[in-house]
Amino acid sequence: MRELDAPFHLALARATHNATVVALMQTLFQRLEVAKRFAIEPGEAERAIEIHERTLSALMGRDPGAIEVAMDEHLSILERAWERESGRALPRSVPAFLLPSD
Repeated sequence: MRELDAPFHLALARATHNATVVALMQTLFQRLEVAKRFAIEPGEAERAIEIHERTLSALMGRDPGAIEVAMDEHLSILERAWERESGRALPRSVPAFLLPSD
């Protein structure tokens, strides 16, 4: 299942007809190559398919809120896998330089 993740997201990136989005996605997947070695959890394939189906449906329906929910869920799965495999927690707070200035 994991071998289909990159082609799915690259197809979505290419559908934007935006070379920058495509290049960013290609770079992201090159950097996430290490994730392919993570242990596969029970039910992972089914969850991935379901999230991808919801993502595609939200995109086709032009529903930004649903896209955000699906992608947040997708990224949280990747974050938990990273934390589990690396033994290191990801930062959960926003760095000060990203906060709005008053």
